Amino acid sequence: MPTIDEYELEILSSYEKGKLKSIAAKSELAKLEAAARATAINSMTYKGYTASMVFDAEDKIVVGRVLEIDDIISFHGESVSEFEANFHAAIDDYLAAARELRLR
Repeated sequence: MPTIDEYELEILSSYEKGKLKSIAAKSELAKLEAAARATAINSMTYKGYTASMVFDAEDKIVVGRVLEIDDIISFHGESVSEFEANFHAAIDDYLAAARELRLR
């Protein structure tokens, strides 16, 4: 899965700060947003775990789910920085719980 590069992060950050304006008609923009939601899946990796990154345009959040594990770990953030912090916290909590379960 592709990851967000520095250029894409800069664009996303500018969008979140309201610095970017659309020149597309609202109907065209709605079609583009729907297509992006249907096809855009990025990922982020931390401590060997990979999470999907999907932008929810309706709620204006980035939603994530840890991939390729049997458990369900999901989280979100209102910015890429918050998303990353919540992903790291989710993995750290998951690993701590796994250690605790092995000790029992």
